[in-house]
Amino acid sequence: HGRVNTENKPFIVQNYCKYMGGIDSFDMMLYSYLDERRSMKYWRKAAFNIFFRMVLNSYIIYKENCANNKINPMSRYAFIVSIIECVTEEWLGERIENEAT
Repeated sequence: HGRVNTENKPFIVQNYCKYMGGIDSFDMMLYSYLDERRSMKYWRKAAFNIFFRMVLNSYIIYKENCANNKINPMSRYAFIVSIIECVTEEWLGERIENEAT
């Protein structure tokens, strides 16, 4: 016991087992900031899930770019806050302009 016989497993199963840990860690990172409530409608859960996956993917790319350029990356929380600030800044600017006219 304790030994795994990889000769009998199909190649696709071997690859799945080899790379599955990356998917688990991605989901773990995703759900650390994503709050899915049971009372939320399904379409809203799906939309937030897709949005937070996009944010997490962009953060991973950002960290890789920082590493390539030898720059200290900001934390994931600071990255999310900066995205929210940029989006709300644009929206608030448009709203103020529309209210002024």
